[in-house]
Amino acid sequence: MVVHLLKTAAGVPDLDTLAARQAQFTVTAPADSRAAGRPVVLHSTRNMPRRRDAVLDGGSIYWIVRREIAARNRILDMVEADDEMGPKRCRFLLDPELVAVARVHRRPIQGWRYLPAAEAPRDLAGGPDGDSLPPHLARDLADLGLL
Repeated sequence: MVVHLLKTAAGVPDLDTLAARQAQFTVTAPADSRAAGRPVVLHSTRNMPRRRDAVLDGGSIYWIVRREIAARNRILDMVEADDEMGPKRCRFLLDPELVAVARVHRRPIQGWRYLPAAEAPRDLAGGPDGDSLPPHLARDLADLGLL
Protein backbone atom coordinates (compact mmCIF):
# COMPACT_ATOMS: atom_id res chain seq x y z
CA MET A 1 0.00 0.00 0.00
CA VAL A 2 1.40 3.38 -1.03
CA VAL A 3 2.18 5.92 1.67
CA HIS A 4 3.24 9.50 1.00
CA LEU A 5 5.23 11.94 3.10
CA LEU A 6 4.24 15.45 4.12
CA LYS A 7 6.81 18.19 4.78
CA THR A 8 6.79 21.95 5.30
CA ALA A 9 8.76 23.95 2.72
CA ALA A 10 10.23 26.32 5.31
CA GLY A 11 10.79 29.89 4.16
CA VAL A 12 9.17 29.26 0.78
CA PRO A 13 6.43 31.78 -0.15
CA ASP A 14 5.30 30.17 -3.43
CA LEU A 15 5.83 27.30 -5.86
CA ASP A 16 8.19 29.30 -8.08
CA THR A 17 10.55 29.75 -5.14
CA LEU A 18 10.28 26.06 -4.25
CA ALA A 19 11.10 25.09 -7.85
CA ALA A 20 14.08 27.47 -7.91
CA ARG A 21 15.37 26.12 -4.60
CA GLN A 22 15.02 22.54 -5.82
CA ALA A 23 16.89 23.41 -9.03
CA GLN A 24 19.89 24.36 -6.86
CA PHE A 25 19.95 20.81 -5.46
CA THR A 26 19.48 18.90 -8.70
CA VAL A 27 22.24 16.35 -9.35
CA THR A 28 22.71 13.04 -11.14
CA ALA A 29 21.66 10.12 -8.93
CA PRO A 30 24.47 7.88 -7.67
CA ALA A 31 25.08 4.61 -9.52
CA ASP A 32 24.09 2.49 -6.50
CA SER A 33 20.60 4.02 -6.16
CA ARG A 34 17.27 3.00 -7.70
CA ALA A 35 17.39 6.19 -9.79
CA ALA A 36 20.94 5.61 -11.06
CA GLY A 37 22.05 8.11 -13.69
CA ARG A 38 18.84 10.18 -13.63
CA PRO A 39 18.63 13.81 -12.60
CA VAL A 40 17.22 14.00 -9.08
CA VAL A 41 16.59 16.65 -6.43
CA LEU A 42 18.43 15.87 -3.19
CA HIS A 43 16.61 16.57 0.05
CA SER A 44 18.18 15.64 3.36
CA THR A 45 16.34 14.96 6.61
CA ARG A 46 17.30 13.47 9.94
CA ASN A 47 15.38 10.20 10.06
CA MET A 48 14.80 7.42 7.56
CA PRO A 49 11.09 6.51 7.32
CA ARG A 50 10.40 3.13 8.91
CA ARG A 51 7.79 2.48 6.22
CA ARG A 52 10.42 2.93 3.50
CA ASP A 53 9.12 0.17 1.22
CA ALA A 54 5.57 1.58 1.26
CA VAL A 55 6.88 5.06 0.42
CA LEU A 56 9.08 3.76 -2.41
CA ASP A 57 6.09 1.88 -3.86
CA GLY A 58 5.01 5.03 -5.72
CA GLY A 59 4.95 7.56 -2.89
CA SER A 60 5.54 11.29 -3.14
CA ILE A 61 6.62 14.04 -0.80
CA TYR A 62 3.85 16.65 -0.50
CA TRP A 63 5.00 20.19 0.30
CA ILE A 64 3.20 22.56 2.67
CA VAL A 65 3.61 26.12 1.36
CA ARG A 66 2.01 28.98 3.31
CA ARG A 67 -0.25 26.67 5.33
CA GLU A 68 -1.48 24.71 2.31
CA ILE A 69 -0.42 21.45 0.74
CA ALA A 70 0.52 22.89 -2.65
CA ALA A 71 2.79 20.53 -4.60
CA ARG A 72 4.51 17.18 -4.65
CA ASN A 73 7.63 15.43 -5.94
CA ARG A 74 7.70 11.68 -6.56
CA ILE A 75 10.21 9.91 -4.30
CA LEU A 76 12.56 7.82 -6.42
CA ASP A 77 14.80 6.51 -3.65
CA MET A 78 15.96 7.06 -0.08
CA VAL A 79 19.54 6.49 0.98
CA GLU A 80 21.32 6.79 4.28
CA ALA A 81 24.25 9.19 4.04
CA ASP A 82 26.56 11.37 6.07
CA ASP A 83 26.46 15.05 5.17
CA GLU A 84 27.51 18.42 6.56
CA MET A 85 24.57 18.31 9.01
CA GLY A 86 25.80 15.09 10.63
CA PRO A 87 26.04 11.32 10.29
CA LYS A 88 23.27 8.87 9.44
CA ARG A 89 20.88 11.23 7.71
CA CYS A 90 18.23 10.20 5.22
CA ARG A 91 18.67 11.64 1.76
CA PHE A 92 15.57 11.63 -0.45
CA LEU A 93 16.16 11.37 -4.20
CA LEU A 94 13.19 13.21 -5.71
CA ASP A 95 11.88 13.42 -9.25
CA PRO A 96 12.71 16.97 -10.43
CA GLU A 97 9.15 17.45 -11.72
CA LEU A 98 7.25 19.56 -9.19
CA VAL A 99 3.55 18.74 -9.58
CA ALA A 100 0.97 21.27 -8.37
CA VAL A 101 -1.89 19.72 -6.39
CA ALA A 102 -5.32 20.89 -5.28
CA ARG A 103 -4.58 23.09 -2.30
CA VAL A 104 -5.62 21.76 1.09
CA HIS A 105 -5.20 23.75 4.30
CA ARG A 106 -2.65 22.14 6.64
CA ARG A 107 -0.75 23.55 9.59
CA PRO A 108 3.04 23.61 9.27
CA ILE A 109 4.83 20.65 10.82
CA GLN A 110 8.36 19.96 12.00
CA GLY A 111 10.18 17.20 10.18
CA TRP A 112 7.94 15.01 8.04
CA ARG A 113 4.76 13.01 8.59
CA TYR A 114 3.17 10.10 6.80
CA LEU A 115 0.28 11.00 4.52
CA PRO A 116 -2.07 8.10 3.66
CA ALA A 117 -2.81 7.81 -0.06
CA ALA A 118 -6.53 8.32 0.62
CA GLU A 119 -5.81 11.76 2.13
CA ALA A 120 -3.43 12.96 -0.59
CA PRO A 121 -4.73 15.90 -2.64
CA ARG A 122 -5.31 15.30 -6.33
CA ASP A 123 -2.93 16.62 -8.96
CA LEU A 124 -3.93 19.79 -10.76
CA ALA A 125 -3.71 18.30 -14.22
CA GLY A 126 -4.93 20.39 -17.10
CA GLY A 127 -7.26 19.45 -19.90
CA PRO A 128 -6.66 16.78 -22.52
CA ASP A 129 -3.68 18.67 -23.96
CA GLY A 130 -1.89 18.50 -20.60
CA ASP A 131 -1.91 22.25 -19.85
CA SER A 132 -2.17 23.13 -16.19
CA LEU A 133 -3.25 26.33 -14.50
CA PRO A 134 -0.65 28.84 -13.36
CA PRO A 135 -0.28 28.58 -9.56
CA HIS A 136 -1.67 32.07 -8.88
CA LEU A 137 -4.79 31.35 -10.96
CA ALA A 138 -5.30 27.96 -9.31
CA ARG A 139 -5.02 29.61 -5.87
CA ASP A 140 -7.56 32.30 -6.80
CA LEU A 141 -10.02 29.71 -8.16
CA ALA A 142 -9.57 27.57 -5.05
CA ASP A 143 -10.26 30.61 -2.85
CA LEU A 144 -13.52 31.07 -4.75
CA GLY A 145 -14.41 27.40 -4.23
CA LEU A 146 -14.20 26.61 -7.94
CA LEU A 147 -11.40 24.04 -7.66
